[in-house]
Amino acid sequence: MARTNGFKRPLHILQVLSWVIGSLLALTFYLLIIPPLISSSKIVFGLSYSIFSVFTILFMIICTIIDPTDLAIEAERNAKNGTSSYKISGLTKICRICKSYVHDNAKHCGYCDRCVDGFDHHCKWLNNCVGKKNYKYFIFLILSLEFFLVDQILGSVYIMAGINKKWEEYENILDNYDMNDSEIYGYMTVICFFCLIALGLFISNTYLILMHIYLNYKGWSTYQYILIIRESKAKKNQRTAPEKLPIDSIKEYYEPYLIDNRDSMEIMPMHKILPNILKDITTIGYKEDPSGNPSLSIDMQLDEDSLQSNDNVQFQEETK
Repeated sequence: MARTNGFKRPLHILQVLSWVIGSLLALTFYLLIIPPLISSSKIVFGLSYSIFSVFTILFMIICTIIDPTDLAIEAERNAKNGTSSYKISGLTKICRICKSYVHDNAKHCGYCDRCVDGFDHHCKWLNNCVGKKNYKYFIFLILSLEFFLVDQILGSVYIMAGINKKWEEYENILDNYDMNDSEIYGYMTVICFFCLIALGLFISNTYLILMHIYLNYKGWSTYQYILIIRESKAKKNQRTAPEKLPIDSIKEYYEPYLIDNRDSMEIMPMHKILPNILKDITTIGYKEDPSGNPSLSIDMQLDEDSLQSNDNVQFQEETK
């Protein structure tokens, strides 16, 4: 069954891990870092950390709970529930798994079993796809997380510096936690451990932010970027092994799409006509399209009941 949001079970282990790590970082900050700070530092660190924590949690929930499924599929669902017909409005791409027309930039996600409009990537940390509907919230999420981690690192470094230089924070730690000089090293070990975790996450998240800045500059999605890298590797392999057949890896062999090149028209819902479309295939053969790439041509005869027409209709499957 298609996933509707990231909170739908089964939860991904990385999703649960993100909740655990985030909770431990917050507990470390509020229980071990904030209390020993002097009043002015406590206000600055406590307020900023709390703000970024709230924004991070908020955008995480929004990104996870939004259903990025293609709106055309929702229209198909409504038609299936009783509407006799609906307008295609220029859509030509048909997903054979979703049994619906979808937008041209839609991608069927194998994890979620649905087509996502403006598909960017499937995020295991959110257990949800990132697409047109929730991409901007995903950007807000990683930006909020960046400042959250910066506060975590700066607070940890500040408190450890205070211990080493025996600032007022050092005396506060001894008093608040009833420690002696030898026991305080255990306290520092805990702070340092979670600081290193935050630092690792900060480096990874910074790379992610820079990558999305680059992708937006290029006008690419993460998925398109992966396909471009795959194509580059395939061409490199072709040069080193010229005896192999040419491979155009940017085209997706496994994608379940047909292309309907007819003009937009009022038709019966796809759940009524698709079985006939797939059943009535008569010929399959390769031909060259204008760009010089081989494409799979599928000529099929649709019966009069399915399209209210007895004309031959030609569909073209995406390049394989």
